[in-house]
Amino acid sequence: MIADKQIFCGFFDSEKHIKNKIETEPRTVLDYEIELFLHDRLLQICTYDNRAAASSSDVYANAYSAYGALVEGKAVCEGYAKAMQILLNAASI
Repeated sequence: MIADKQIFCGFFDSEKHIKNKIETEPRTVLDYEIELFLHDRLLQICTYDNRAAASSSDVYANAYSAYGALVEGKAVCEGYAKAMQILLNAASI
């Protein structure tokens, strides 16, 4: 569980960087840069869960959630999409 917490906290280590950019750059340019940053960072911490995609079992339920993507580091398309939605909403995009 500690490793999961470190991954989750590490994801937001750059939060200060994003907040600084929000305060100093025009919003139109910034939205794209923030979205690209969040996208790239999500891909760094999360891998596609092939087992979950191939299974019809509820054993892999977290792979279909933002929790699976952001905390456990494993997700299928739905999990990636939900995680990105949360991140973009948090960035007001």
